Amino acid sequence: MERMREGMAEIFYDNGTLFFAMPRDGMPYHPYWKTFMEIGQRCDDMNTDDNGNWSFFDEDGLLLGIQMVDPVDESGAPKESSLYWLRHIMEEDELVMFLDTVKACYAETLEEGDASNVTMVDEFTFRVDPEGPDKIDGE
Repeated sequence: MERMREGMAEIFYDNGTLFFAMPRDGMPYHPYWKTFMEIGQRCDDMNTDDNGNWSFFDEDGLLLGIQMVDPVDESGAPKESSLYWLRHIMEEDELVMFLDTVKACYAETLEEGDASNVTMVDEFTFRVDPEGPDKIDGE
């Protein structure tokens, strides 16, 4: 969990697919796609499951990012399949922080501020510092 508190992570969501980039030294890249390019360049190992979830690791075995199906259901509760998969790549405290942050991103994205129907969200991009998520305007 210390890594998640040391820098600014990024969460990208597009039509049911979520991409989470772990914090790295310095500020997140702009434009946003440089984040994906850096993970591709630094990736030394990746894992997948049968549900379309991917995890990317550097040469030291540190998690760089994950791409996964939406980890929460329409009510905002974590999907059991997502929990099972995430527990294999994250510590439990990181997993809780990650899912809480995703739910906060949904709540902030929805115009009504209500995360009770997360299917209303089509796309968002957030930078997540240790204090919480901040929506990136214009993306």
